[in-house]
Amino acid sequence: MSTFFITRNELEKSILEKDSYFLYRVYEYDEEKDKGKILKIKGELTKICTTPVNYKVILK
Repeated sequence: MSTFFITRNELEKSILEKDSYFLYRVYEYDEEKDKGKILKIKGELTKICTTPVNYKVILK
């Protein structure tokens, strides 16, 4: 499976609502057949989100 990105907001929401939070990822999608595989992850995403990759830039 490949790497994918989520937002800080998604990560924070998964922490706040860990008992009811689900992330669904569709991958290996075939447009012609309209089929793909689905990965369902329940709860906090902190276990799998270990590398911050986004930075806020403020120009003055």
